Amino acid sequence: MSTSCGPAERGTSATVGLHLHGHGGRAHHRRMRHVVQALVVAPLVAFACAHPAPGHGDPSAAPPASNEPATAAKESPSVESSEHPLPDAVSILVGAWASEDGRAVERWTAVGEHLVGIGFTSAKDGKTTAWFEVMLLHHPDGHAVFTAIPGGEAIVDFEVAVEPDELRLTNPEHDDPTAIVYRREGDRLAIALDGAAGPRRFELRGREPMSAPTLEDLDVAFAADSAARGGAAWVERFDAEGFAWSRGSDRRDAETSGAGIDAMRAGGHDLQWSPTASGLAPAGDLGFTTGRYRVVAQAGNEVVSTGTFVTIWRKRADGWHIAFDSGVPDR
Repeated sequence: MSTSCGPAERGTSATVGLHLHGHGGRAHHRRMRHVVQALVVAPLVAFACAHPAPGHGDPSAAPPASNEPATAAKESPSVESSEHPLPDAVSILVGAWASEDGRAVERWTAVGEHLVGIGFTSAKDGKTTAWFEVMLLHHPDGHAVFTAIPGGEAIVDFEVAVEPDELRLTNPEHDDPTAIVYRREGDRLAIALDGAAGPRRFELRGREPMSAPTLEDLDVAFAADSAARGGAAWVERFDAEGFAWSRGSDRRDAETSGAGIDAMRAGGHDLQWSPTASGLAPAGDLGFTTGRYRVVAQAGNEVVSTGTFVTIWRKRADGWHIAFDSGVPDR
């Protein structure tokens, strides 16, 4: 649906993405906002056509419906490592990872030319999810960038250096961390951090990836409903506190996102998408879908732009709703 790292208590992260909020809690997030890349403010319609917010996808390409609960499945990236722009990063990151106590999890998958990482952190009692993080390894302006979106509260970019067995991320202007190093060590993913809080090291263990067919089905239905009814479908599916935010755009609530979709359609373009991967947080109250989107001209069915979307879903008493939506365009 998009227009748009393992669990730990907020402030005590134990996985990669969580490293970004592992120091200082909410006060730290406020500091992060001061170092976030300057965001380009553009009208939603222009943004949607040039840098479309990721959208849930093309119903015709979606997987068949399933009512079965989340099940174990081998990771199957949409591209082989040798075909990806950063094959070494694929071999290091792709897979499902968890802390020893299972409260921190991190899932990485290759989607098109991008790498998508999702992190969830459980509360101490394990009954709820205390934190989520979206991570994107993409190629704006032709060079690799690692973008972290901790809790949807900030957008922070890191420069990327890749070696066969190591992925190094740096941002000397960020307070903490200024450096993140991922290293694949057999069936484990070692993560080293450095910054204002000093050097730290975490280790995640590989585990079987778990898909969430229910969320993929919801995303497919959302794509079909968006094609039929436009912005109204977006407004209905967003959580009361849900929003969309992508690098280079404004933060958008349900009403603004829906209005953008309607403006895009009025301008002669449709947003289509299809999920290719999904998963649940350990507590089962949050989940994600990710996949490919495209903007298509209504006249001639020409594909205007393509990209990758990520959606975080929240389970409420009345069902699943969109808590956060983001994405990145292809080069």
